Amino acid sequence: MATLAGTRVKDTYQGMLKTSDAAALTTSLKVIEDGVGNSSALSLSTTAVKAATLEIENVTTGVSSNALVWNSTSKAVEYRAFPSNETVSTTLSGSASPAITITAADATSTTVTFAATDGLGYSRSGNTITIGRGDETINEISTSTTLTAAASGNTYYVTNLSGTLAITLPSAAPGVNFKIILKKISGGEVNILAANGDYFFGKAAVTSNAATGQSRVQTLAENGSNNIMNLDADVSDSGGNTGDVIDLVAIDADNWLVNASLTTSSATVGALSLFPTP
Repeated sequence: MATLAGTRVKDTYQGMLKTSDAAALTTSLKVIEDGVGNSSALSLSTTAVKAATLEIENVTTGVSSNALVWNSTSKAVEYRAFPSNETVSTTLSGSASPAITITAADATSTTVTFAATDGLGYSRSGNTITIGRGDETINEISTSTTLTAAASGNTYYVTNLSGTLAITLPSAAPGVNFKIILKKISGGEVNILAANGDYFFGKAAVTSNAATGQSRVQTLAENGSNNIMNLDADVSDSGGNTGDVIDLVAIDADNWLVNASLTTSSATVGALSLFPTP
């Protein structure tokens, strides 16, 4: 290493360091230059040190709970608590509605829960979560009922019917759908009603359960005027016996697609009048 001992300033000033203005240090950073005015990568003030590029030749090993980070706004080097993955844990719970809970080192946690909806079902066995078709929700109807769009996708069965029962649909909205099953009918009538301004279209097939080869199909055009579906198993122009199924799907904001498989107790199936015009 070179020494300044026995040298003259005129011969060595080139390698000496000074501030850019050759004045004393202040609280403002000054670029450090050599004796002939070449700027270095170092700037100094009485309170801070700045290096345009920082290189570290060697580092020591050790265990620390902090890590150095650079603040791009203040340009300062700061420290943060060093996250450790040694105490991060995950917990699986639930079977039909499984959940994953992730717990961090500081004991905070987040739980992600899987729940069945829109015809999907979730189940867990060990570390495996399976997504598949879920169980349908089955609801009993024994009195006049108004359905809601929130119950879309549900199946309803009518039971213990001896009088007249009305099922009122919600306002049509694309994708809203219901299945209605007649489970136990004792001479009663079922009226399925569309909301004001909504109409039925599609088809309903009626077959006699008292004679062979007696069946008819009634079809309706879209954007029609039929908003009532009348089911009465005791007459020849309708249907509505135990085991009959009616599928309803709203295809837009005005129309319900009907696909019905019905039976009548009459030995003769007459011209159908399932969808009377109001």
